[in-house]
Amino acid sequence: ALARSDVRRAVRQSGLDFSGEHGRAQLEAIYRLGTGGRLTAFVAAAGAGKTTALQPLVAEWTREGRTLYGTALASRQSD
Repeated sequence: ALARSDVRRAVRQSGLDFSGEHGRAQLEAIYRLGTGGRLTAFVAAAGAGKTTALQPLVAEWTREGRTLYGTALASRQSD
């Protein structure tokens, strides 16, 4: 898990705007994913900004030298 301060720095450095109700929900998901346990899941509707919300975390995990794996379950992505 990342420290909250590392997540905060990654979000700030991303330059992304997490204002408004939707942005606050994304930010909450970012902190839960980043500071959670070894396995977490992020489920949301198409177009909700899941990929965008992951950008700060991927940047921070990469900076730390971690190996990352991602998966998609939508049929258009698996085709």
